[in-house]
Amino acid sequence: MKKKVLLIISLFAIILLTGCTNNRIGEKTPHKITNDKITMEVKQGTLTKSSATIIMTNKTKEEYTYGEPYHLEIKHNDAWHILELEPNNDIFFTMPAYSLKTGESVEKECEWEHGYGQLKKGTYRIVKDVSNKKEQLYVAAEFTIK
Repeated sequence: MKKKVLLIISLFAIILLTGCTNNRIGEKTPHKITNDKITMEVKQGTLTKSSATIIMTNKTKEEYTYGEPYHLEIKHNDAWHILELEPNNDIFFTMPAYSLKTGESVEKECEWEHGYGQLKKGTYRIVKDVSNKKEQLYVAAEFTIK
């Protein structure tokens, strides 16, 4: 009888611990990040488990455009993977096109709790795309949740 109880408790603990891990790690990212033309960073003092303010800076002599959309990625086994949204959640963005002029810096708040929930301990990055008439770039800001 003790063995059965111990087995049931062990199985319950395994199920409980498995449920607590981040099982929303998706495929490896297909995006090549280029932060030499447009830089992106998390503004100091704004990072929480559910949001952050990012600063994007245009280091080029050309104007770029960007929009509201972004996605989150998580570092797993030394590779970046797309972080999947929580079940039954979506993120909706308005679709304006903003201009990022030569030498200009802009701040944007990213609130991801509705789609991703509060992030667990780990290394993440916010990824956005920017473009001009010649190219589309993916830029990212890395951060760590402790």
